[in-house]
Amino acid sequence: MHLVLFETSGNQRYIFDTNKLRENLGASELTARAGTTWVLEAVCGLTRKTAPAPDDVGEFLQDRERNPPIESGSAVEVVVAASGKAMLLTQKRDDAERLVWQVTSRAMVEAPGLDVCGVISEPFDWSTTPIHEGVTRVHHDFGSVRVGSGGPHLRFPGVPIGARCATSGLPATELDRFDPTGTPAPRAAAIAATRAAAEDGRARMSAQVGAKVAKTLAELEAAYDRLDWLGVIHADGNGIGAVLGAFDRIATQAELLPNGDVSVADRNRAYVNALRTFSLGLNKLGISALRQAVTTLGDDAAASVVPIVIGGDDLTVLCDGRRALELAVAYLRAFEKCSGDDEVLRKVAVAASGSEHLGACAGVAIVKPHYPFSAAYDLTEALTASAKVVKQYAPTNPDKLTPQSCSAIDFHVLYDVGAIDLGTIRERMVVDNGSTRLYTRPYVVTEPSARPAGKWFKGRGWEVLEDRVTALQARDDQGRRLVPRSQTHDLRGGLFLGRAEAEHRFALLCGRYPTAGDLADARDPDGSGRLFCEAPDDGSPGTSIHRTSFLDAIEVEAFLDPRSNTATGQTPTPTAGSSP
Repeated sequence: MHLVLFETSGNQRYIFDTNKLRENLGASELTARAGTTWVLEAVCGLTRKTAPAPDDVGEFLQDRERNPPIESGSAVEVVVAASGKAMLLTQKRDDAERLVWQVTSRAMVEAPGLDVCGVISEPFDWSTTPIHEGVTRVHHDFGSVRVGSGGPHLRFPGVPIGARCATSGLPATELDRFDPTGTPAPRAAAIAATRAAAEDGRARMSAQVGAKVAKTLAELEAAYDRLDWLGVIHADGNGIGAVLGAFDRIATQAELLPNGDVSVADRNRAYVNALRTFSLGLNKLGISALRQAVTTLGDDAAASVVPIVIGGDDLTVLCDGRRALELAVAYLRAFEKCSGDDEVLRKVAVAASGSEHLGACAGVAIVKPHYPFSAAYDLTEALTASAKVVKQYAPTNPDKLTPQSCSAIDFHVLYDVGAIDLGTIRERMVVDNGSTRLYTRPYVVTEPSARPAGKWFKGRGWEVLEDRVTALQARDDQGRRLVPRSQTHDLRGGLFLGRAEAEHRFALLCGRYPTAGDLADARDPDGSGRLFCEAPDDGSPGTSIHRTSFLDAIEVEAFLDPRSNTATGQTPTPTAGSSP
């Protein structure tokens, strides 16, 4: 038998290479088709069965009539079919080569800019060779084959010189006479393909989420032009790659595989079934979590939610910037809950980390609607990576593969477009020769009862930020702020003069406005009630710095209303001395 692995590469670059929502949606749709529709239609053409509809993939994979076990004599069995990835078993190498040719050839025609590669393993004996060894090898071989293929950029030579695509800069192959500007626009083949698939992508993901979204892309684009702020959310599961890389070990500990004296063939069958079930559960997880998160919003806000990528534990969403933080936190908490409610995912989580659920981290960038989307996405990726520092501080049991599951969020409101690199942004928020940080981000959103213990986690709960936002928004019976905005802005300016000056101004503020004491971190690890607390240094484990969540609260006050769990609807106005 042979293992056949299909996988797309450079997905983020391909999907977010342009700043057009239509093209982002279409590229995401083509990536999803590569691992599902195209692979399954090629398989069904070989086995002379009817290919499943896009929403029937899960049932098809688990149906022993339509997707029979390979050892029963079937020519091919589909093990995994997900967005951008598929794995098959075939009896004959000729069939494997035919499938690879059909899928990759179709990608060349229908998605010229997409990098799809198929790899065939060396033959192995089902009854004597553990299949997990073949899975490891075929993934290793994929890297070598992928490097040697050159990539899709070689398909678009710029010589002889010709017209350039209006959005990508690639050589144009056609004129788009239906461009919204009214003027025919040159389009590259890759861009024309993504634009043609955009409506299908919008419809598919909207149906999965169940939100009341705009009926057409034109309505959607018009709606985004009316927003004051646009939220870009990117989320990614924690430790999923490590689990898949050691799936045989984890599945055995989770009792998804037999741990006794069984034949190699029986264990191979159990492995295939477990991997398929885990993959399907992971695919449903992101969809279910986003659907639950969207229900926390009102209909008007839900209508602005546009999924760009929903692929297992990977998520990218656009939404009204005023509700982005609320949606991201709701998604992470729903991700934990849904993974805990799924029996297989919960067993895998317990075996891998000792937790009863999987965890994820998210980055949220809140930008102006016409800010280049690809740049905003790059910022969310950096913010997600920043949030994943939580894995370094979560405890790891000696017999576990990954740290205790915990979800965290990092965010940034881009007032100053002069600094879009997260490293540069955060450097400007460090004073006192690096010993004081004017931010606490990332924040942990896992419920306190399930949160890991440790000094790093104290004072980093999402409730800390909500407490300070509540204190900023507090008003008297006449609707006046208990602590005037001018005073909090003066305190904000003092932060950049160093911790000593900021604490001095804070003491004066508390003397004039008694409720200003609520701006101190009531959950501060040392219980000092000061503006700053001492905490471990994320960049240098073993050392300590001083940090505050006051500036974080100032930044998101207009985007968060803890009292009603909804955004305030206010439009934040940058002021002198505002953080970048």
